[in-house]
Amino acid sequence: MDALYLIREFKIEDTDFMPRLCSQLGYPVDLEEIKKNIGSLIDKPDYMIYVAVKWDGKVVGCIQTHISKVFYSEAMIEINGLVVDEEYRGQGIGERLVQQVEAFAKEQGYSYVNLRANAVRRHAHRFYEKLGYVKIKEQINYRKKV
Repeated sequence: MDALYLIREFKIEDTDFMPRLCSQLGYPVDLEEIKKNIGSLIDKPDYMIYVAVKWDGKVVGCIQTHISKVFYSEAMIEINGLVVDEEYRGQGIGERLVQQVEAFAKEQGYSYVNLRANAVRRHAHRFYEKLGYVKIKEQINYRKKV
């Protein structure tokens, strides 16, 4: 492991770094909304957030996962989001975050890690394929405000 970065579970004091990372991922959200959202997830055993932290305490990447259970497939770990601060990309941080999730999946007895990547993020597709992920389908997501 690179001595400049530590991969660890998210701590509530990491929240202040999240608006910058969320914006870079394409989901601009203010700190109060993030605090509310994280507050609803942090103690749930089916959700996990890992962060990459620099030696000075700055969070430079994060990955969120959950245990996905559906009636038509065996349970698996689902990656909901991965982002590395654009200033620190290309240093293996994203790969290490994904490896942490994979280790967690194996440790918990799951056979698969699943993820979705936005169709326009071609660089992300190449990144995941480099890590051994295989595209299994294409889909269109729909949303309706209720």
